[in-house]
Amino acid sequence: MRVRRAVVAWRSLTVVTRAPGRELSLYEAAWLYAGPTHVVEVCLAGMLWSGRLTVTGSTLRIAASVPRDSVEAAVVDACKRSPDASAWETVERVARSAPVRALGEHLAEQNLIAPPGALRALTTARETASGLASSVPIVMGILIIVALFTGEPAWAVVGAAATVIASTVLGVASRKRPHLPPDGITDYGRQFLDALPDEWIPRTATPDATSGHAARLGRCARGLLRPDEEPRKLRAALTPPPSPPPSEVNDWAGMGI
Repeated sequence: MRVRRAVVAWRSLTVVTRAPGRELSLYEAAWLYAGPTHVVEVCLAGMLWSGRLTVTGSTLRIAASVPRDSVEAAVVDACKRSPDASAWETVERVARSAPVRALGEHLAEQNLIAPPGALRALTTARETASGLASSVPIVMGILIIVALFTGEPAWAVVGAAATVIASTVLGVASRKRPHLPPDGITDYGRQFLDALPDEWIPRTATPDATSGHAARLGRCARGLLRPDEEPRKLRAALTPPPSPPPSEVNDWAGMGI
């Protein structure tokens, strides 16, 4: 089972699929830049700039309860359910919501990010290979001891051959394994994001958004906001509490972010 999952994961990160027949949406670009929590942060920035969200201390207040897309709907619902929750807690809750997960699944179908469990499966395969590699010298030593006690040099030859073969196979696998970025974005997805023009104006569900407002959202999605554009109160409210060091794998299916 683990082998099959690792093979599927390997293919998902190495096989290039056809590019989508349209440009990236605002939220798709936000995910590719920094993952699901950044999707929610961009959504909040858009609501704040359009006057539909206010920030009071570390909490969020909805000023207009009519959402304009599914992610905004998840934000409105989270704020209504837990009005006293911190902004960071709200972001984490919305990042796990059905609309954001659906966005991730769509990106995975396009091979722009790794599918659910792919990074974890590949890491498990890597750890298994490392375990096998570390056991090769032990097996070699056992075979040499057997050869010395039995007077059969064939055992030593078998051990040497097994060591060479195992080292070669593991070396090739190590060189050919795909890069495992902690954010789960494939190299193909990174190329797709980098292909966006500098003055990119994203598609947005906000019907009254001006091109300037949309362009600012596009810069926000890609982490390119100028200092004078930063929503400082929102940024301060979104400062997460201290947390332990992140794990090696960011498996977005489990939202371990």
